[in-house]
Amino acid sequence: MEKTLALIKALADKHRLRALLALPGQEMCLCDLQELLGLAPSSVSRHMAILEEAGFVRSRKKGKWTYFRLPDGASPAAPLRTWLLESLEDDPSTQADRELVRQLKKKDLERCN
Repeated sequence: MEKTLALIKALADKHRLRALLALPGQEMCLCDLQELLGLAPSSVSRHMAILEEAGFVRSRKKGKWTYFRLPDGASPAAPLRTWLLESLEDDPSTQADRELVRQLKKKDLERCN
């Protein structure tokens, strides 16, 4: 039951959903997620930690930066993540966030390097 509750908790916040929906097909630095979500670095870190604990994302460190991506392979969160990504693919706010992510990537590719 605890694992199921962790999955539900991870998805029970708009900021975490937005971060998760921004990750398909790419890895994002904490600073990009911070700009996307409009939150302080500590808040974004906490949201991403909750998603990682539930198995929705993976992280890696490179120097002082932390990067997040969707995990490879199967996990208990995989079916729920797939359903979520498919069901919100055409949502206008998801599309707007993806455009913002594209602009962030173009704007400052060297910021996190």
